[in-house]
Amino acid sequence: MSELLFVYGTLQKDHINNWMLKNSVFVSNAWTKKQYAMYQDGIPYVTNKKRVSQIYGELWLVSEAILKQVVDPLEGHPSWYKREQVSIMSPNEELTSNCCGAKVYEETDICGACNDHCDVEDFEEYAWIYFNDCTKGKLMERGRFIPTYKI
Repeated sequence: MSELLFVYGTLQKDHINNWMLKNSVFVSNAWTKKQYAMYQDGIPYVTNKKRVSQIYGELWLVSEAILKQVVDPLEGHPSWYKREQVSIMSPNEELTSNCCGAKVYEETDICGACNDHCDVEDFEEYAWIYFNDCTKGKLMERGRFIPTYKI
């Protein structure tokens, strides 16, 4: 069984722990629907106890085995980070119009069928995220992890 996992720190592409997701599928860049607070002290911590900004990261499709046997131990779930499901937003890669279901040109939001401006929506999914109530380090007010290491 596959699970959606939202990562915002060292598991992201081009970060030091991304190799742990080598047998997983990158879905898209993504962000949390709700606001949370991210603190960074070498590694990032996201807490659901304070609302500051949406958190930006990546959405991955992982096997249940990767989630439970690789990522949970890395994050120290459930004693250090706690895994919970939250609503995640990601860009709608296959934009279709709400009026007639035809392809919409992303730059203009013009429908290819009726040649009119059509509303399009981003995808909303539920995915696993790891929360940690640690508030040491710098508050990342824009919800983005900035690595302090070089790969």
